[in-house]
Amino acid sequence: MRIRELSSEVVRKIAAGEVVTGCFSVVKELVENSIDAGATAIEIEIKSGGKEYIMVKDNGRGMTKEEASVAIMPHTTSKIVSIDDLDTLLTFGFRGEALSTIASVSRMRLSTISDTEELGVALDIAGGDITGEKPLSGSNGTAVEVFDLLYNTPARRKFLKSASIEGRMVTEMVQRFILAFDGIDFTYSRDSQVIYDTRGLESVEARAALIYPGLSEKDLIPVSESSAEIKIRGFVTLPNRTRKNRMGENIFVNGRYVRQFELNFALERGYGETLQKGNFPFAVLFIDIDPQQVDVNIHPQKLEVKFASTASVLDKVKRAVRSAIIKGAGHFTINVVHSEDNTTGSSEERKDISEIYQ
Repeated sequence: MRIRELSSEVVRKIAAGEVVTGCFSVVKELVENSIDAGATAIEIEIKSGGKEYIMVKDNGRGMTKEEASVAIMPHTTSKIVSIDDLDTLLTFGFRGEALSTIASVSRMRLSTISDTEELGVALDIAGGDITGEKPLSGSNGTAVEVFDLLYNTPARRKFLKSASIEGRMVTEMVQRFILAFDGIDFTYSRDSQVIYDTRGLESVEARAALIYPGLSEKDLIPVSESSAEIKIRGFVTLPNRTRKNRMGENIFVNGRYVRQFELNFALERGYGETLQKGNFPFAVLFIDIDPQQVDVNIHPQKLEVKFASTASVLDKVKRAVRSAIIKGAGHFTINVVHSEDNTTGSSEERKDISEIYQ
């Protein structure tokens, strides 16, 4: 018979290709678990870009010994019970894939203490199987340590990028969590060097200035627009505070970072012709919307979403940004370049931003 059922081991390693796309994706999944567990402090550490070691530790609710043993099994979760729960989903996780998938392609130590019990457990796991266990005492929370990512799938491990590139991608992911959750203290270390420590920084503005050293809190213009269906809030910069790529544009939907060009384009359209070609603003935008009006289950890494009314959301983003710039610009002026029709020349004039938006 040529058609056969794949073994569970093969299925798990194939599924890992969608969840574990790099060291940054492992950090992303583990930090999201910590946030879902109600953590107020999260410690992140990587070595060799995360290829050799990743650690995410939190002070969340933790797990009992029984829960920890179940959590590393495929499709186990505390987030949903039925498919209908997706309509009101406010947590990051819901598929029950991340922890089991990471455990299946690494050597892992899962240390956790529940807030309902005095003792916890430390589990040693290799390739998805528990190889050791011991009792643990201390305060509630969970620490996940990942060693030798993709050690048992060498064909995939060789496609990991260099330690410097993997590390940079992890850093960029950590930056987004720092911006999105100003109520959580993050510490992030890379090869034993502390990169970020947000303790004492309790505003988005202060954290943006930390991540983008060229910015100050004064450069950030508040965005605040709301209706019965949607709320858009955050900060953008004036057209003179830009960079040459979109890495300074951070957009979150219901707290979840999304990498979706149409949203970035709507943000940039809010600037109109004040944004010179090839320049991109700094922005931290939060789109809060009824969970029933957005589908988060359309991308393997949950980095894209689908809105029930996409055109309406995009228009509101554009208008919110435009309104913020007009209010924040005062009499700020810029050079506007006009291309001449049917000629190769162009002309330039200086305009007040308020004139451009009239």
